Amino acid sequence: MSSAQGQMTDVQPAYPNGGLGGEPSVGGASKTGLQVTSLSNIVDTHGDRRLPFAHDPQEEAWMVNGCLQRNVLRGFLSAVVVALSVTACSSASDSNAPPSGSADSLLRAMLPASVRDSGKLRVATDASYPPMEFMRSDRQKVIGFDADLGQELGDALGVDMQFVNTSFDGIIAGLQSKRFDLAMSAITDKPSRREQVDFVDYLNVGSSLMVAKGNPEKLTELAQLCGRRAAVEQGTSAADTAQQQSAKCAADGKPAVEVLTFPDQNGANLALQSGRVDAVLANYPTLAYLVKQNPDGFEITGEQFNLAPYGIAIAKDQTQLRDAIRAALQKLIDSGKYVEIVDKWNLGEAGVKSVAVNGAPG
Repeated sequence: MSSAQGQMTDVQPAYPNGGLGGEPSVGGASKTGLQVTSLSNIVDTHGDRRLPFAHDPQEEAWMVNGCLQRNVLRGFLSAVVVALSVTACSSASDSNAPPSGSADSLLRAMLPASVRDSGKLRVATDASYPPMEFMRSDRQKVIGFDADLGQELGDALGVDMQFVNTSFDGIIAGLQSKRFDLAMSAITDKPSRREQVDFVDYLNVGSSLMVAKGNPEKLTELAQLCGRRAAVEQGTSAADTAQQQSAKCAADGKPAVEVLTFPDQNGANLALQSGRVDAVLANYPTLAYLVKQNPDGFEITGEQFNLAPYGIAIAKDQTQLRDAIRAALQKLIDSGKYVEIVDKWNLGEAGVKSVAVNGAPG
């Protein structure tokens, strides 16, 4: 709704102090926004007729002042009623209506009331894992596949997706403590994690080995890591894989893998670049992106292994939010928006055609 403002012409202050209740005038108008005309142009609001002024100056002043007070008061009260009506209408509609744009009212209605009221979702991410999530060059914004997908999900749901850069190994605890509403951080959906959080799966990816350009150690598979040094990011599936391979090496009577764990992916990459390790274990999309950015320094060796889905992680007790995210993601898939984002980040082979929850169709 929009409010209408009445206006009279030939503006002159009717009172020395400018209006009702002693309000000072500014430029001939009172704080109420109502303006008063010269005596010759005053109009009776009941019949749009000019007032029959008396010839006695005092009587004329009394009539004019009385009429002005009634008309100004009446106009002031009318303006207040209109303003209150507009506010009430606005308040009643804004609380439930989705924001303008591409928001889907049915999807928005699926969200928990607390999310609809706040209009935002706090999204945990470890922004050191390109092309999935990483910091823009000015360090002011998270960009990447997950950031783009999150933005589209937020638009569909009518909420602001607020990405928070945090350490990967603290994400699940952050979800459980309600510090975050969900997480989009290239998180592999696996049974051990499903005991703590739910997943809405959105990509299928495998892991790989990245080595220095030229592959000086001639590594092509996990079994060859026995007795060698490998770098991983703390808390990732790659870290689990490296430890499992080390145990297998020891069980086979071979030297264990020396696993160097880093708080983020950048640390693991730098360890390989500086020659501290022989290989980096990580998910294929991230390693492929790194090789593309530094073709003279790195290369991927061997085949992908441990193919598994990435999932949007949500606390176990937030099933309503989980189902809303699942429905919004399926809408993006059906509309073609999802494919656009997949293609933008060269993840075509990892894309999905339908949404799964905890590894099963939703």
